[in-house]
Amino acid sequence: MTKSEVRRQQLLNMPFYLKELQAISGKKVRKEDLTSLEESSIIQEKSLKKTRKHKIKIAIPFSTKSNEKIKSAVSLFYSLNSAPIYIWTPRSKYCGTLKEESIKNINLNFPFYINKEGVIVFITDDLQDKILFDFFESNDGKKMLEIEIEGNNWPKALLKHGSSPLGVESDWENIVRS
Repeated sequence: MTKSEVRRQQLLNMPFYLKELQAISGKKVRKEDLTSLEESSIIQEKSLKKTRKHKIKIAIPFSTKSNEKIKSAVSLFYSLNSAPIYIWTPRSKYCGTLKEESIKNINLNFPFYINKEGVIVFITDDLQDKILFDFFESNDGKKMLEIEIEGNNWPKALLKHGSSPLGVESDWENIVRS
């Protein structure tokens, strides 16, 4: 993409992106709060190349994403790796990435249609841990959230439990561990 095409995409996407980030972070976000496009690209590239020890994937109803069990899991993640995080969505490619002080600062009450791609990624700035939210409508019309937790620290919070700390016992048996 040429510089002028990137600039055009940035102008088109920035107002929507700032609202998207505001809903995810729970605070007012300005263009000045974002990383440069170059830094955002480097973060994404390094994250994709990073090998992480564990991976857990689980699907839950979208409406349960902000329940107490999920909030408790986020607190556990923070206790295992309290590094600041980057928030990445598909618009980050054109607008930059938001760095947030902590995974605990994330607003889990964001709406289902926050972005058309249905994807949000949280990556620690040390690149050791990552959470991917992939939200979609199932074949029977249910709004679902697939959570993929990958890393050297955060998956340990869930791997230690014999049953689901997220409160979705039937899905816990289908966790993917690697």
